[in-house]
Amino acid sequence: MRYLALALLLIAAAGTVPDAALGQGYGGGGGGGEGPGGGAIPSPAAAGDLRAQLRTALTHAANAAASEVLRAAQSHLTHVVNCLEGQRGRNYVQTELNPCQGQGNGILVDLRAVRDGGAWMPVAETAADLALRGSKMGDLAAARAAARGVAALLGTINDHVR
Repeated sequence: MRYLALALLLIAAAGTVPDAALGQGYGGGGGGGEGPGGGAIPSPAAAGDLRAQLRTALTHAANAAASEVLRAAQSHLTHVVNCLEGQRGRNYVQTELNPCQGQGNGILVDLRAVRDGGAWMPVAETAADLALRGSKMGDLAAARAAARGVAALLGTINDHVR
């Protein structure tokens, strides 16, 4: 419950879906480099391509937030869960797309392998919990709100993990 409170605080602070979520295509791209906050992003050899996974998950969170049909919002949020958890995650949904396949082992797994990643695990776990809950919501407005929260959380991680 405290993670949900953190998520709501971040949503209130962010106000919108992070810019990193906008205009991103499926699949992500290149490894390494600089993050939006100027921090170094780990190379694929260090922990999969964490930046690509974050970009892809952000894209799906943004798609869910913009969805006009409940099933589409739920599906995109499930894609986010799959990106966060990776194929070995307990909430991974085999019957849904994993748009992060081939980019790494899952954000939650790969985040552990980067400097400062452990400090961001509670935020990533909150994003995963909120995405999972949002994927099961029966109300479009609630699912879209959850998606905005997930995007805010993932954007914060993307901006700060080095």
